[in-house]
Amino acid sequence: MSFCREKSNLERWAENEVAIACRREKPDRKDGEWDYGCACYESALKAFSSLCEDGHSGFSIGLTKAILNRLINNKPLLPIENTDDVWIDISDMSGLKGEERNYQCKRMSSLFKCVYADGTIKYRDVDRYHGVNINNLNEPYHSEMIATVMDELYPITMPYMPADRAFKIYTEDFLVDPAKGDYDTVGILYTITPSMEKVAINRYFKEAPNGLAEIDETEYKERKEAAKARMVATNGSK
Repeated sequence: MSFCREKSNLERWAENEVAIACRREKPDRKDGEWDYGCACYESALKAFSSLCEDGHSGFSIGLTKAILNRLINNKPLLPIENTDDVWIDISDMSGLKGEERNYQCKRMSSLFKCVYADGTIKYRDVDRYHGVNINNLNEPYHSEMIATVMDELYPITMPYMPADRAFKIYTEDFLVDPAKGDYDTVGILYTITPSMEKVAINRYFKEAPNGLAEIDETEYKERKEAAKARMVATNGSK
């Protein structure tokens, strides 16, 4: 026996909002014509209608939304435990860098476990940190240097429940020696944690024969002044 449920005022309001948005997105859209933007609006409406059909409102719809958001963002719903059944051994394909074995988490593909010969275990979530250059705020990036520094300050321990937000790490870079490419000096200045706390880091690095070498703040400032002087001289010669 079929059951016809009368739509609530909230559902009718949502349908009208989606209709307005679709008309703005594709004013000349014909009946049955597919449009990417409209399809996204209509898919969201289906999800919203499903929640309403299940009787969600107020607190419960907010809780369901939080669960759905974690699933959409590939975040586990419960903490990850360090048990054998949640890890896949990827040592043969990952390229070992001093570790004995490397593992990838089955429940969260961005989480890895590195096991060293002395028994030390380290974890890394490659989606946990987003670098932001203070001179180019619109292009977040990932770097091994940032991950290494942040793992020292905020090591992952088990059980691990990833936050809804990533750490944002604010950096700057500049070039002292034009033969070194785009930059040869980097400052990791501060982070905004997932709880929206601003924490100073103030770690500084320069290019060295085997990668980046850490330097103190005095040398960093000296290199920054040298980079500015080089830019002034370069621009003045044009």
